[in-house]
Amino acid sequence: MTWDKIVTITGLFVSFVAVVIAVTGILLERSMVIRLRSLVRQMSETEQRIAGLSLEMTKTQERISGLSQETYALLGFSKPVLSDDELREKFPELAQNYFCVYSENRVYLKTFLSQHLAQTMKLSRDAASGSLYIPTVSLIDYAVDLLSVAQEGDRVFATSFIKTPKFWDTAAAKRYLQEQERMIKNKNATVSRVFLYDELSSSVDARNVKEMTDQSAKGIQVYVGIASELEPNLRQDMLVIEGRLAAVYEMTTDREELIGVRVWIGRDEVQDRGRRMAKLIESSRRYVPASH
Repeated sequence: MTWDKIVTITGLFVSFVAVVIAVTGILLERSMVIRLRSLVRQMSETEQRIAGLSLEMTKTQERISGLSQETYALLGFSKPVLSDDELREKFPELAQNYFCVYSENRVYLKTFLSQHLAQTMKLSRDAASGSLYIPTVSLIDYAVDLLSVAQEGDRVFATSFIKTPKFWDTAAAKRYLQEQERMIKNKNATVSRVFLYDELSSSVDARNVKEMTDQSAKGIQVYVGIASELEPNLRQDMLVIEGRLAAVYEMTTDREELIGVRVWIGRDEVQDRGRRMAKLIESSRRYVPASH
């Protein structure tokens, strides 16, 4: 082999090696670029995760702070409760019952409990200061509150078994009637009342006739029932707001005063009193004022 061929072959080999090195360099460069890009992407994702974790940690700290405040408040509340046997026994049930009524938003009962809770708070503050103020309680005021449950177009049924002349002349009873008149005008409600008398002669007594006539003029549908002709469970002073609420008033034995009221909002109880009221109206006669 001549020297020229050796030089040529060597040159070709060197060129080949240079090409291989160049190609390898290019491939390595591209591989590194790809790896760098992957690393940058991973770093970005890691930063995002870190930012997310930081946000969660901040929220967790806020929750812990809130829980700490609630815990301190609960401990502050529990200390006096746990220190007394009666409070420790009665407060859990009281709190559970209030929660039941409030969480289910039971109409009227929620309002009633809220009012009494406020009264109890005031009573306890007065007692803590060494004095008490006990106001009089008007069941008629509660009766007016009961009427607030009625909605547009509702049917309301009531009886009047208390001694009629004395009761309906009171200021409280007049407020009760005014609320019913307002319901008829503003809520398009239908109000029916059965006046229950011990005997037929009472239904034509001038004072009773005047009261029934006055209520008829207010838009109330008036009926007359004779107690002796009715079943015992119909001889009651009742209120039924159809499908919403029922109440029965307890009276003194002489039926001169109201002394208590039982209220139901459960469907079965309301329907039961509604059936009684329907039966009572069927057993009564519609009062028609005499024409003048």
